[in-house]
Amino acid sequence: SPDGRYLAYTAAIDNRRYAIHIYDTQKSELRILLNPVCVDYSPTFDPEGQYLYFLSVREFAPNYNETHFDLGFPFATKPYVVSLKSGVVSPFDKPFENAKAASEEEKKKSKKKKDEKVEVKVEIEFDRIENRVLPFKFEMGGYLKVMAINGGIIYLKQKIEPILQQPSTGPTEFPNLYMYKFEEASDTMFQRNVSFAAQNSTKS
Repeated sequence: SPDGRYLAYTAAIDNRRYAIHIYDTQKSELRILLNPVCVDYSPTFDPEGQYLYFLSVREFAPNYNETHFDLGFPFATKPYVVSLKSGVVSPFDKPFENAKAASEEEKKKSKKKKDEKVEVKVEIEFDRIENRVLPFKFEMGGYLKVMAINGGIIYLKQKIEPILQQPSTGPTEFPNLYMYKFEEASDTMFQRNVSFAAQNSTKS
């Protein structure tokens, strides 16, 4: 977490499911954040410590196989966000809340507050946290990693294509890097063919 209190990581909880684990360094306690449907992974705290973004397989959109009478799930992953405390405005609604500034005076005060270095303290309310999970309205499938930035996320996504179209050494193209900003409510491709992505949490 931004204040260094919590460590978030993914680990198996049984033969089929992987969950996000949260270790509290202050209390020396380890807990599972959410009950996974299948797999929850790539957890990342937002810079303000109000949300945790992650990738997950928890919605199923089956397609019929054209050669066998059977269903498959080629598209399953999607980014999600969970508010760490109750009463926190959803990041999807936050831009509308910010637009309610009643006067220029309040806007100036708000800007001054942002310019000042504010100490972030993260608290996680585990009670009913499952009810605070929201999906991003993205198409499903191909997500590899998500990272939080101020006012949004960046994520790696690869194209899902038939195996026969790929050489034996694997895909010929690397995934693309996308950026989503809540204020614009839209995502844009930031960079094509990205082999690796990392972030400096003190600058994001």
